[in-house]
Amino acid sequence: MLTTVTITGADDRTDPAALVALSKEYPFIEWGLLLSVSRLGTPRYPSRAWLTEFELVARETKAMRYAVHFCGQCTRDTLEGKTTWLDDIDPGRIQLNGFEPTATFIEMAKRLLPARPTLSFILQARSTLQLAFSITTARQIGGATSVLYDPSGGTGQAPERWPTFVGLPYGTAGGVGYAGGIGPANVESVLKTLHEPPDRGNFWIDMESRVRSDDNRLDLARVRSVLEVAARCMKVAA
Repeated sequence: MLTTVTITGADDRTDPAALVALSKEYPFIEWGLLLSVSRLGTPRYPSRAWLTEFELVARETKAMRYAVHFCGQCTRDTLEGKTTWLDDIDPGRIQLNGFEPTATFIEMAKRLLPARPTLSFILQARSTLQLAFSITTARQIGGATSVLYDPSGGTGQAPERWPTFVGLPYGTAGGVGYAGGIGPANVESVLKTLHEPPDRGNFWIDMESRVRSDDNRLDLARVRSVLEVAARCMKVAA
């Protein structure tokens, strides 16, 4: 059953107050904030000043769910067991884009998570083979570690089919998410497909490119149209 809709790519041109308003109206939304050392302040990648403002608003209103999506050096450092990028933020979920399982990361995560019970990791998988390894890793780490199946990687390309876990070690405490070419035009059909397998369990969807305007801004009108469809689907599934 669908539990969460993640909208990724808010940046300095996005008003945090508008995100608060949508979060209050649709409590199942999660904002995915991309963090890249080399791209801070560029489209889809908010600056440190914007991230600070957003976190202050989130703490004050207590109405927003959000995840920070590590990219590039942030992911590489974390996979090496460094907590450099984890020390200053407390979003609830940290997504590791470009994830590859390492023994160092697994041991670090197993030590860190009991000390920070509100923190969990999302392990990005770009293929069905990576999905199997990532689910196995998530189960090793424990806690609410989850996996995002994301063959698109922010390019807006939809997969030929969504995996049904045949032959895969299905099951993580945090569930599995799906991304790739999802937007207002197809979200209803994607959710229908994802709801079909009876063993799918709880899941979430994540979208980025197809909820943006032609000038690469997060388009809140498109976001709203997705949320309206998701809300109807959640009501029917319940």
